[in-house]
Amino acid sequence: MEYYFQPFSEFDPIEGELPEFEKRNLEYIANKARSILKGRKRKELDYAIKTVNWIMEMADINNDPIEFVSTKSPSTKDREIPAKSVKIEIGNDETNTSAYYSPAMMLLNEIGKYDISNQTEFPNAIYAEYFAIMALAIIEVLIKELKNPMHASQIGDEDPEINKYYCFNHFLLNAMEAVSFAEIFNNQEKLKVLVEKGAKKQISLRNQEAAIKRHEITNEIKEDFREFYLENLHLTKAAAARNFYKELSEYKKGCLSEDNVERFLVNSIKDIKKN
Repeated sequence: MEYYFQPFSEFDPIEGELPEFEKRNLEYIANKARSILKGRKRKELDYAIKTVNWIMEMADINNDPIEFVSTKSPSTKDREIPAKSVKIEIGNDETNTSAYYSPAMMLLNEIGKYDISNQTEFPNAIYAEYFAIMALAIIEVLIKELKNPMHASQIGDEDPEINKYYCFNHFLLNAMEAVSFAEIFNNQEKLKVLVEKGAKKQISLRNQEAAIKRHEITNEIKEDFREFYLENLHLTKAAAARNFYKELSEYKKGCLSEDNVERFLVNSIKDIKKN
């Protein structure tokens, strides 16, 4: 397999230093990506970037195969950018052209087709992590490119500084897009957790409301039993409790524990003493 992204070598994705050239922008992307990947081991990231490469190689946008078109001179082959042949219809004219798909868009188009769960090499994977890894991998490519900028003839300018900024901005935009998707997916995961917690809290509140309602009913039963007993003082407290329970509605009986209902009722009138 020819990898779209090479294994990390110039840049440690976990704690590697960033180049001084436009460091602030790169730090922003790297910090965002690393926060999403927090706790991951290097071997897990190395495995995940191979997965990204495989998914992108298998990419099938609009059912058309992706062609890998080099952005560099024929003598260098360390990085390729995907493009595919498409038809643009303007009136009755048709023109063949080449449409650029950013790495993040390619991954976005494909990743939902794969089950990323149950991977022993990359356990508990979430989509956000693949985009975060891609952002760091693009930084790796950028570092390589800064050491060996694209040829001026390819971008139509002979000024090395212009080439350098063109090269940097090209990869910076791709990395920024990848980390943006990472944050979107990560926020969705957080929202999912919050919704699940909210659902549990709602269930808890419903249970609490039911408990409050039962408490109100049991207090009502106690008051009713006190009146019943005062009207039937010739009965023992236990006998009064049994007779009173028989006359309760099924709903109110359901609010009491049948096993200790007699004790419950008797305890509610223990302060009443016969003359």
